[in-house]
Amino acid sequence: MVELKAYAFWGLVERATDAGYFVFSIVFVLGVIVFMHELGHFLLAKLFGVRVLQFSLGFPPKALSKKIGQTEYILSWIPLGGYVRMAGENEESDEPWAFSAQSPLKKLLIIAGGPVSNFLGGILVLWAVFFFVGDVVPDMTRPVISGTLPDSPAAKLQLQSGDSIFAINDIPVKTWTEMDSIIKAHPDELVQISFVRQGVAYAESVKLFSRVEPNGRKVGKLGVYPSIRSVNHNLISAFKRSIGLFSLTLCEVAKFVSGAFTGKANLKDVGGPILIAEFTVKSAKSGLSQLFIFLAVLSLNLGIINLFPLPLLDGGQMAFYAIEAVTRKRLPQRAREITQTIGFIILISLMILVSINDIMRILGK
Repeated sequence: MVELKAYAFWGLVERATDAGYFVFSIVFVLGVIVFMHELGHFLLAKLFGVRVLQFSLGFPPKALSKKIGQTEYILSWIPLGGYVRMAGENEESDEPWAFSAQSPLKKLLIIAGGPVSNFLGGILVLWAVFFFVGDVVPDMTRPVISGTLPDSPAAKLQLQSGDSIFAINDIPVKTWTEMDSIIKAHPDELVQISFVRQGVAYAESVKLFSRVEPNGRKVGKLGVYPSIRSVNHNLISAFKRSIGLFSLTLCEVAKFVSGAFTGKANLKDVGGPILIAEFTVKSAKSGLSQLFIFLAVLSLNLGIINLFPLPLLDGGQMAFYAIEAVTRKRLPQRAREITQTIGFIILISLMILVSINDIMRILGK
């Protein structure tokens, strides 16, 4: 009985430790990304001689604060964001160190510092991970499965990690690319999948799913992931891989935004805070390198989203200052208020949408 109680006690300790680690991972990821973003605003403000009154990680109430020079550095209890408060940011001032006294171009650059810092920080984190730890990439040389999509044809066949597909409709395949091309050629059709598991050959039939590619072509879908292989990088190849992943992230976001306007995007793919927390925990379970890769990609996404021309985002403020720089006139206060109200409604609507999507995922719908 004593041994059983001790086992239960240490089991609770282990679960509590795991929970604490995952909570720390979420706070760490958010904290680093917010720090990158606000640091960009801070450094550009300092560069142009603008007085920074407060630099805060987190939202009130304050946990710790320290004033150094003219800036109060704050660590607050709610780790869901941060801010940089500059002199003359919310009121008019002719003082040379006030934000309001700066030229439209300087204001634009100070605001742009946040997203740019997210880009640079994300790329640097990826560069460091790829150089010091290495990378994993899909192994397209072998038709070996690493996993399946839920409710997919592959899941119905109960294909498992490590299974090797050697033929489709009795057509031999030697590489993942060969297998994929045959699968794509049979959308919504019944096909025979021949595979090897632990030295034993099997042949099962299943009806493929279909999806429409951006070019309008309808292709078949089995719902399998390729196996992965490790790749080591030198400084140059690690940097190229980082830039490549940044470009891919940019293209995917642009593709989704374009699809949202044309009706081709699936809004169910949009996630909010709950999904971010879920992916953070999954990345933390996979190891520190995967956690840092997720952090970097999330930072890149945040930088891109902040450039959207919505008044309450950095992109909206940059649009205001760009108009001022071209017209050499400030936008009327009434126009600013109207656009900010519209931007607020759009952002709240998006937050409701992503929250509903997160809840529906939890409910399994």
